[in-house]
Amino acid sequence: MEFAISYIGFTLSGVESSLIIATIIFVLAFIPSIGPIMVWAPLALYYFAIQQYYTALGIVTIGLILTVGIEQILYSKWIGNRTRIHPFVMLLGVIGGITLFGIFGFIFGPLILASALDVVKGAMQQE
Repeated sequence: MEFAISYIGFTLSGVESSLIIATIIFVLAFIPSIGPIMVWAPLALYYFAIQQYYTALGIVTIGLILTVGIEQILYSKWIGNRTRIHPFVMLLGVIGGITLFGIFGFIFGPLILASALDVVKGAMQQE
C-alpha cells in the first residue's frame, strides 16, 4: 500500500526516479514510524533546496499521508482491532521487540507481548 501511494504521489509531484524511491520506502516501511520519513523528509529538503517548491510540497503531502495516515492511524486501528490490544501497548511491543530482536523485532515483540497478556488474563480469571 505504501509503495503504491508513494509511487503515484511522487510521480504526480514530478520526482525523478520515483520508482526507486518508492521501492526504498517499501523496504524501510518495515521500520515502524520512522521508516518512510527517512526517505521522504530528506527528499523534500533536497527539492526545497533546489527551489522546486511545488515538488517539495507534493513530497511533504505524500509523506504525511504515509506517516500519519497509513502508519499511525490505519495500521494502529487494523492491528489493534485484530489483536484487541491498545495501540500504545502495541507500540511498546514493537519498540521493545526491535530493541531485543533487531529488525525482525517488529514481529516478535508484539507477538510475545500479546502472548504474555493472554497468560496474565488467564491467570487472573482462574483466581
